[in-house]
Amino acid sequence: MIGKTFLTIVYIIIFIVIIQETWKNDIDVFRTIKNYAKSKLPLATKFEEPKLTFKFDYIPQRISEGVEVYGIKWKEDYEEFRFYLSNTNNSSAISDVRIRLELPDGIVKSEVNQHSGSEGISFSQDNSPSGIYKNNKLVEVTKEYYNTLQINASKIFPKGFFEIRLLLKVLKTKGESLPGYIDVKYIYNNHEKETINKHIAHDILFKDNDKTKIYIDTSREIQNQEDRQHYFSMTFDEPLVLGNPEGKNKKLNNSKDTKE
Repeated sequence: MIGKTFLTIVYIIIFIVIIQETWKNDIDVFRTIKNYAKSKLPLATKFEEPKLTFKFDYIPQRISEGVEVYGIKWKEDYEEFRFYLSNTNNSSAISDVRIRLELPDGIVKSEVNQHSGSEGISFSQDNSPSGIYKNNKLVEVTKEYYNTLQINASKIFPKGFFEIRLLLKVLKTKGESLPGYIDVKYIYNNHEKETINKHIAHDILFKDNDKTKIYIDTSREIQNQEDRQHYFSMTFDEPLVLGNPEGKNKKLNNSKDTKE
């Protein structure tokens, strides 16, 4: 009995000392407990709206005509570019990414050069077979390159990116060139888990009036994408040579463009 009484007195003294120290040092017990819990629990990542960056890089090449690179035989009027796209935020992935490029020149080849944190990259182009017809029948196929390219990606994670190698057949002597254009659509979930559809577009312009180098004008976003006039063109691999009524051959310009 005496032992229990003694222990009770000891507990009371300890409790009184703790209260005195808390009062003396102005210790916030609840804040201390909260800070301890925060240090042990994983911190939630702050939501960031996806932000895309994209650009073209011109890659000068010193390749002799006829040398096979990238699975094709190089020609003097070929130029290499890299199209780069990145999801630069830290928390939000984007999905169902659809990119349409309209370039000033025909696309000889497109392929993924490198990628990280991106899935399901694929390509498609507007094209149709063409050539020389005789008596309403195709008798000779002509090789041509189209200026449009559709790039799709099923998902791009935070900090994910991809880089596309583009080989273009650049017309050195072209006159008034067609404007370039990039149209990007994708979806993401906001902080309330709602699905958001995003649509952005920019012009593609020539750099320093050099018609072999292009860049994306990110300083101005095109607001009325649906009202914008789209351009479709194709560039022939070799100038077409057709017979005229006098029996002489006539060499045609190796570019044909139309407006949609």
